[in-house]
Formats: sequence, structure tokens, C-alpha cells
Amino acid sequence: MKTTNGNVQFRGNPGYLEIKTTNGNIRASVIQLRDVAQFETTNGMVSGIAPISAVTTNGSIDVTLPANFSGKLEARTVNGRAHSAFDISRPAGSRQNTLFGSLGSGGDTLVQLRAVNGNVSVWKLQ
Repeated sequence: MKTTNGNVQFRGNPGYLEIKTTNGNIRASVIQLRDVAQFETTNGMVSGIAPISAVTTNGSIDVTLPANFSGKLEARTVNGRAHSAFDISRPAGSRQNTLFGSLGSGGDTLVQLRAVNGNVSVWKLQ
């Protein structure tokens, strides 16, 4: 799914999901992901509930995961801060812009978040 100058909103339990937008926001709610979800925006924000891969150039990423989520988190921003409601450590010598490590009991599910000019936040679904 692609759009220019528009927002994208998605809700459901997909297999493979890819959403790209220029000058728009992406909002997704995917509780049980059966494959990969990739979200990318230029000049917009990515927010949602899902194990995902998200990239933004000029906007923030705001992701909520189930409180019992187990997997890996790779979160980085160039000009912003990375925050997680889950217990996770920052790599030695890193600034407030990088989070890497296991969430819950670990596992193969990867949540990969990259921002250039914006914050990256990972929240727990209560």
C-alpha cells in the first residue's frame, strides 16, 4: 500500500504488510502478526500496535507492544531520543538515541525502528 500526501490507517491481522507514504502519517493496529509488517514514511509519523519494522525521515515512531511480548528490539534515531517502557539496556557508550536487546524472554521476533529526525518510543499495551 502506497500513498503520497495522505495518511494511512490499517487495522487487522495480516500476513505480509508493507505501507509507504510521503508527506503522511501511518497508524496501524496489528495484534497478531502472521508475517512481516514494514512501515516507511518521509515527512510523517509512524504509530501503532504491532511487531514491526518502521522507518521515518522527518517524524517520530510510536509503537505499542503487548505487555507479555518476547522478542528483540533494535531502536535508533539520529536526531531524537529512544525510549522503552520495557526493561532494556542501552549499548555501552551510546547516547539517549539507541536501544538494542531482548524483550521479555527474548526470541526471534524482531521489532526494528529507525528515525532520522524524530523520537522512537516503545510502549506496553495494558
